[in-house]
Amino acid sequence: MKKLICFFLCLVLAGGTACGVLSAGIGQSREDVAVECTPVFGDAAYLSGAEVDFNVMFGKHLLWQNRWSPEMGDRAESGFSFSVIGRQPEETVSYQGLRLHVSPAENLGGYAGKRENDLDRAYREIFDSIKPGERKTFELRVADYLDFYPLAGRLLLPGLTMNYFDAYNEQEVQFITKMEEFLRIPVLPDEVLEIEVDRSSDGATTGIGHGSKEEYDSYYMETVGFVAQDACYFTFSTKTVKGKIVDTSHIPGGYGIYRLPYTIQDGKTSVRAEDCSLFFPLDPTDDIYEMFCIEDRIYLVVTEGEEIVLRELELSTGRELSRLVIARNVRIYDLHRFDGFLVADTSDDRMTVVTLGEIPRVEISVDSKHTELQGFNFGSRETMAWDGERLLIANTLALQEDWVRGTGFRLVVYDAGGLRYAGIWQSSLLSPGDGGDWAKMCRPDEYGTALLVRWR
Repeated sequence: MKKLICFFLCLVLAGGTACGVLSAGIGQSREDVAVECTPVFGDAAYLSGAEVDFNVMFGKHLLWQNRWSPEMGDRAESGFSFSVIGRQPEETVSYQGLRLHVSPAENLGGYAGKRENDLDRAYREIFDSIKPGERKTFELRVADYLDFYPLAGRLLLPGLTMNYFDAYNEQEVQFITKMEEFLRIPVLPDEVLEIEVDRSSDGATTGIGHGSKEEYDSYYMETVGFVAQDACYFTFSTKTVKGKIVDTSHIPGGYGIYRLPYTIQDGKTSVRAEDCSLFFPLDPTDDIYEMFCIEDRIYLVVTEGEEIVLRELELSTGRELSRLVIARNVRIYDLHRFDGFLVADTSDDRMTVVTLGEIPRVEISVDSKHTELQGFNFGSRETMAWDGERLLIANTLALQEDWVRGTGFRLVVYDAGGLRYAGIWQSSLLSPGDGGDWAKMCRPDEYGTALLVRWR
């Protein structure tokens, strides 16, 4: 027992020593984290009321949790913690529901099992005709072998996961077979697969590649959806590569948002594909960008003709509550969702803020392309906050900048008048190493939230 106590004390002392050494090497105490601002554009008064949380880690053991606001000047409030065993990633649970894609060549060269179709069998016959040591390319017209597209994908529900619908799992085979009976989409008459097989000298397949020939049309289904308390909801894209619309007339009820109910009883989740049904009809010529749910509201972002529209539905009834035009004559590039609002980036280099209150509405739409804002343009909007008039955008500094960055952040403020302010803040939590060793670098927290902004 005494030996165990001594061993434990040694660990504590060693951990404390390591903590002290590393803290001293970085040169900051927990009460003294400095931030240095480099103004880029505009008036800093537009930052009034902003607050930034930026968390910095060193290895897996040291964590600084920092909070800064303009009123603090060049100092941030900082809390410090040390973990002897090493911090672990925060566990997050995300249920995506039903994610499907069409798969005419899903099992080529593999093991189709109970799901083998005429296209699989045609491929095997051709493969058997190829001599060992020979490479051969051939084409198969999908409609010569299949009437409707076979489906593949995943089902992720609380307590139930089906990954790619294993051909030898009876439950999964039955599920996807029933889904295929429901979502019957005729194959395109002109889709052609080009298949290349490289057969080794011993007769085995050493390589196989396939794809749809570009001179012909092809179809790749993409689904969007979410999981609610007792059902998952989904819809799918209908346009082919060449812009035609696939035939959805064979689906019971037609095209739209579909509801697949599930039950949880005694800790066991069960779902029946036979219970899938049309929940809300949609025009198959529309382009679906995203669908999500907040409490009892479904939000659908869709391109209808020349308009980008946000449609709001009631989850409990399927009744449409509102329809809001976000933009016209543009394409949507990206959509950022936050608490109570979303921000849409469109192909005309504009950024549109939409609030999701009792009645969704467009708040501001501004030019977001500014050549002087390096690092602030598309793809770098890590987190945002909206106060009813101002949009605050933040992103962490890239580690590639001299290999000692990653411990600061960028801030941008927009309002209805456009860009108002931009600045770069670098903290004093810089790495003591030579910059080439990842383990000796401070960097944004990888195991939790690295950056968060708000308006007080």
